[in-house]
Amino acid sequence: MGARLPEAANEDRADESDEFLNLLRDTAVLIEDPTARKHRSPDPADDYLLALAESAQAVLVCGDQHVLELADELPIRTAGAFLETLESR
Repeated sequence: MGARLPEAANEDRADESDEFLNLLRDTAVLIEDPTARKHRSPDPADDYLLALAESAQAVLVCGDQHVLELADELPIRTAGAFLETLESR
C-alpha cells in the first residue's frame, strides 16, 4: 500500500486543481480541428497536435523527444522551457 498524503495536503492539491480548472475555463480558446495534416513526426498521432498548434499559432508544450526534435521548425518547448518563458515576461 502506498503512502498517503495528510488530509491538509490533499485539500491544498484540490484547491490548486480547482484554481487551474477555473483558469482554463476563463482563458481557454477553442480551435477548430485542422483539415490538413503534414506528416512530420515518426508518431502519426503527434501530427494532429502539431497541425493543431500550427493552425492556432500556439506553442506546443511537450516532453516527447521525437516531437522536440522539430523545435527548429515549429514553436515546441519542454514544460520547463515554457515556464521560463512565462516567468521572464
